[in-house]
Amino acid sequence: MADYTNWMKRCVYRNGEGEEPVLYQGMGPGNTSFIFYGVSGLDETELADCFARHGGKYGQRVEWMYQKRGQVLVSKFQSGVDENTLVLEGIGAGADDVRFDDGDLMEIVVKSAKLQSVIDILDLEDIPLVWAGNILVPRDLIPVQDDETITQILSFLDEMTANPGIVNLTADFWILDEKLERFV
Repeated sequence: MADYTNWMKRCVYRNGEGEEPVLYQGMGPGNTSFIFYGVSGLDETELADCFARHGGKYGQRVEWMYQKRGQVLVSKFQSGVDENTLVLEGIGAGADDVRFDDGDLMEIVVKSAKLQSVIDILDLEDIPLVWAGNILVPRDLIPVQDDETITQILSFLDEMTANPGIVNLTADFWILDEKLERFV
């Protein structure tokens, strides 16, 4: 089973230069929900058009479908830390989950109240962070199996992740590995 985080690794976690990112949200293809942070002043007409082109509706409130969690991203290459060490450090600091993508990023997810503990422990171990802060994660994941909906979602994600103003994007769907392999 591939959950949203495995697929979302294509979305680059970009630093919003100088100002706090703004929360944007909407319903995507197949009744999936999307929350993303972006720089202030993103063209909302363009966002609405993108959602509409792919069977969604921009601006629809979906934040209630998510919960706040702390997230720490570590670069395997930059830090030189192996996965086992990061898992042990994360668990020791109270992590809910430690995830790895096929590339460079390692992710630690914790309750928001424990975020600073994880940051402090990694700092003591001289493990450099790519990013640390609070994010919203879905309470439930929606399985997507229909080929047409998968095509719409992937096309939508291609367009959204190409937007340099988007800082972080999260969704509440998952696609089975065997289905996803046909599209990627």
